[in-house]
Amino acid sequence: MTPAAPVAPAAGITPATPAVTHLVPPLPGADTVALEAELAAALAAGDLHLDPEDYQACDLDPETLSLDDFTLESQLTSRYHAPTRSRILHPHLVRYENAQALAAALHQAGDLTQPGAHLHAVVNGNFIFGDFIEAWIKANNWLIPDLYLATLSYSQANVDSLANLLHGDYVQRLHLMVSDHFFAHERHRHGLINYAYQELDAYGGERFQLTVTVSHAKVTCLAPIDEVTGEPIGHYVLHGSANLRSSASIEQFAIEHDQALHAFHTEWLQALEAQYSTIYPHQPGPAAPKRSQWQQVQPTAPSTTAAPAPPSPTPPARPAPRKSAAWPKPAAAPSAPSNSAPTPAAPTGDRAPAPLTPPP
Repeated sequence: MTPAAPVAPAAGITPATPAVTHLVPPLPGADTVALEAELAAALAAGDLHLDPEDYQACDLDPETLSLDDFTLESQLTSRYHAPTRSRILHPHLVRYENAQALAAALHQAGDLTQPGAHLHAVVNGNFIFGDFIEAWIKANNWLIPDLYLATLSYSQANVDSLANLLHGDYVQRLHLMVSDHFFAHERHRHGLINYAYQELDAYGGERFQLTVTVSHAKVTCLAPIDEVTGEPIGHYVLHGSANLRSSASIEQFAIEHDQALHAFHTEWLQALEAQYSTIYPHQPGPAAPKRSQWQQVQPTAPSTTAAPAPPSPTPPARPAPRKSAAWPKPAAAPSAPSNSAPTPAAPTGDRAPAPLTPPP
């Protein structure tokens, strides 16, 4: 009996069980023999490139599969076929420079400088999304009193990127909100929660707050100010599908210059922070990194325990970012807190640091 012709093109190997749809068309002659040999080798190695869900859906036992369970001479009639395998970016192609290029293009175009402007983008994942936020802020040389970030999760590279913004006097206060699921998995001694506390809560004052709640939000709010007048020069909101650590995947996001939208998002983010923050205010934080940084010579807010330090008559320029030419770093577990002092970064940049503005 001649099997019915397939309705759709095929793309794999067909188990004989009727519950399994075909994956590749039958091949005659020598090709069939070669395919049988390839299948036999795959069975012997136990590597059929099938997920556990595939075995369960087809009622297959991978321990007992043999060539007798497959038929290469016929196909099942079906309109469905396996998806085409997506191209996955090599990690070496996920680069900070790609984020810089996009940020520079937006800055040069100037399309987002006017209130009401908006931009929608689809990116292919050739940069870590959190790196774009850093690159965009630096491309515009902004001073941001409060940066609000809501994300499902973050990576060690994201923490380093945010530390660059604090250390380099681009961001005065950082408000980060993550999901409780991420917190539960990364709260151990060498996890990313402690790494964030160690790297981001070491700049003096109330400059960092971490909020943890049942959230799947992905939104960033920033309102840069004029360094002379202290007046806002924009109200920006970034929102879309990407988490801070997202890369190597297609993502969509939007940037909107909208004061009302900025106020809407910051209002609920502040409300959640007030209820679910994890850092006690006015309690001593970790020791600040012993490196050249402008915060060490800036006046601090009045305190009940110590008088503010006098400002330096010639404040240093913005220190260099801590990223090296070999960025991105290879993935690695965060190291345990150390008492050793990093090497001071050489000062560079062109903007003198501005005093901290009071929180809203």
